Amino acid sequence: MAVVLLLVSPASQALDKARMDAAVKAHLALFSTDDIVEERFAQRASAVDLDGDGVEEILFMATARCVGANFDCPNELVVLAATAGAPGQAGKRLEPDVLAAAQTGYGLAGSEQIPGEVQAVRVLKGTIEIAFLAQQDSPVCKRSFSTDQGRQATTHCPAPGRHTWTYRWSRGKLTKVSS
Repeated sequence: MAVVLLLVSPASQALDKARMDAAVKAHLALFSTDDIVEERFAQRASAVDLDGDGVEEILFMATARCVGANFDCPNELVVLAATAGAPGQAGKRLEPDVLAAAQTGYGLAGSEQIPGEVQAVRVLKGTIEIAFLAQQDSPVCKRSFSTDQGRQATTHCPAPGRHTWTYRWSRGKLTKVSS
């Protein structure tokens, strides 16, 4: 009987699906919910080395279901990056959800609101392409909001239709490079 040992070099640590899913679940628990933002869920999670350093980041969409919101319902592209060292500060007591997230070895490194229904996420050489459909009446990008003086238009939503936005991950930061 032959025994095969598989050794993994720390510089090329491939993130297994179970560990990735645990990190996503733990960090999703840190996003707040209330009577308007009723439920949060993750979609399109993947482990990708975004910056070529041999360590995979975790990329996912954190989306929410909102009821009666007068604000953009969360629909965020999220990047979790590997953290070094022990979770928290020595002698500091962490809340259970914060401790669980810290123990995954990944921390929230960046996020961006995507103003439409995400149809595809593609990672190419350090860039992240998000293809989405913006709608006239969308819970994730409100075109107007109510005030004491009536309705006011917003200017942050793209025109209805299909869009592709590109982001770059560089030095621990998520930056929009085209829309």
